[in-house]
Amino acid sequence: MMSERYQLSDRASAAVANAALKNAGLMMDLDKTYVIDKNKLRREREKYRNILSEEAIFYKFIDGIYIDGRKDATLLTAHDAQTDKYYHKTELQEHIVVVGEPGACYFTHVSPQDGRGITIANEVYDAIKGTELSDTLKVVGTDGTASMMGNRAGFTRCLEEKLGRPLQWVVCLLHCNELPLRHVFVELDGTT
Repeated sequence: MMSERYQLSDRASAAVANAALKNAGLMMDLDKTYVIDKNKLRREREKYRNILSEEAIFYKFIDGIYIDGRKDATLLTAHDAQTDKYYHKTELQEHIVVVGEPGACYFTHVSPQDGRGITIANEVYDAIKGTELSDTLKVVGTDGTASMMGNRAGFTRCLEEKLGRPLQWVVCLLHCNELPLRHVFVELDGTT
């Protein structure tokens, strides 16, 4: 549990656990019964993650969600009905990652049909609906684009309407700084 909380590697966690066992007098130089190796610790961490995801304990610690996304070329399998054959095709799809804060824990990802705020809000709301997060969510963080921060059809506004209460809006300052700095660099150095 502490390895997950402090995001220690398996090797470091095993070293700390072995040092604690030796300090407590449970591990002797000749008796290696209680030695913890990194693979044993990795398996236990996987069990712990599964228990957490099943019980959804981490919802109690999340006050806000932060989302960001982009369009990626996604490889899909398509079916040709005439020839009854399958083939691969590449299609641009919107991919949105949702992260819970505090702790920067991965919550989910969604692939809405388009990049409109209402569509993204519907997908995210479906992901949090029925969990404790739908009652305790206080903060939503995004970049400053119109589809995210629009006061009528933006993601944040649509999510507020679905939840039936106002949320604290957080705009990423790195995204805000990006456009003016890009214009400064283009003015000074020219286009890339």
